[in-house]
Order: sequence, then C-alpha cells, then structure tokens
Amino acid sequence: MLLYLTVLLINNLINRYRTYYLWTLLHESATLLAKPFILGGIVRRRCFFYPELFKWVLPYITWLLGIIMFGMGLTLTPSDFKIVASHPKAVLIGVAAQFIIMPLTGLFLVSC
Repeated sequence: MLLYLTVLLINNLINRYRTYYLWTLLHESATLLAKPFILGGIVRRRCFFYPELFKWVLPYITWLLGIIMFGMGLTLTPSDFKIVASHPKAVLIGVAAQFIIMPLTGLFLVSC
C-alpha cells in the first residue's frame, strides 16, 4: 500500500511538472542510500568468515562507541528534551525495561 501511494505521489508530481529532474533526483538519492548498505554487507560477511582481520578494533571499541554516542548527542536540541520530559511514564517504562526486565529475561533464558 505504501509503495502504491509513493508511486501515485511521484506520478502526480511528474504529471504536474513534467520534468526529468525529479527522476534524476530520485535515482541519485536511491543510489546514495544504497551504498552504505552494500558496504555494510561486505564488511559483515568478511567479519563473519575472517574474524581475525578485525581483531585490531577490539582495544578501540570503547572509544569508538563513545565517539558515536557523542556525535548523536550533538544532534539533540532543547526541544528534544522537552518532548522527553512531557512523557515521564514512557521514560520510566523504558528505564525499567532496560535495567530490570531485560536482565531478568536474560537470567531466565540462561537458567532454563
């Protein structure tokens, strides 16, 4: 259904403006979005079949995750915190799931 609506929207835009630019833009964005997935698939396969090639990363994992988390934190704005503060029940459920429910589930799975 979503695909049908997307095609309908694109056809509507093409019929309205009759330009080749939209198709070029669509193709370039699809190609750009596909590249990380292709590269990620290649890296994942190599990690699975040749794990010794990637053992050099082990000492740096903490730093790399810290850099990624810092970068994600830089994208936050004060309005993001206002949204979170306006839903305290959802935050408490998430914290309980992260620190109580998930560890208990793991303990249950290991003990069975």
